[in-house]
Amino acid sequence: MATSSDSDHRRERARLSVAMGANVLMFAVGLVGWRLAHSTALLADAFDMLADASGYAVAFWAVGGQLARHRLAARWSSVLLMALGVGVLAEVVHRWFVPQQPEGWWIAAFASLSLLVNGAVLATLHAYRRSPQL
Repeated sequence: MATSSDSDHRRERARLSVAMGANVLMFAVGLVGWRLAHSTALLADAFDMLADASGYAVAFWAVGGQLARHRLAARWSSVLLMALGVGVLAEVVHRWFVPQQPEGWWIAAFASLSLLVNGAVLATLHAYRRSPQL
């Protein structure tokens, strides 16, 4: 028989799955935007989406686990975010030597889509706002 805790964990994992899927999709969309718009900002946003998706994946793994698993999840998320930051810095250096003119309307379109997806994820995860585990 499933306990209340088990059903809570299933709901948490379902929310995290939706958030993770939305962020993975926006990572791919952001890479397309980066190429079309020639925008390092869109690359950084795509990498941020990937970091968020990774964080949600690790949180999915950590749900219901012990504190050590939660700590490992947090460390992994921070290491990935730093690595993605290095990737963005590499693109900035590349742009220094091979400049391209960014396409403003592409940037605005992809940034708006990103904002909508982040808002939807925020709404999905809103239940955690008053979580006693935080």
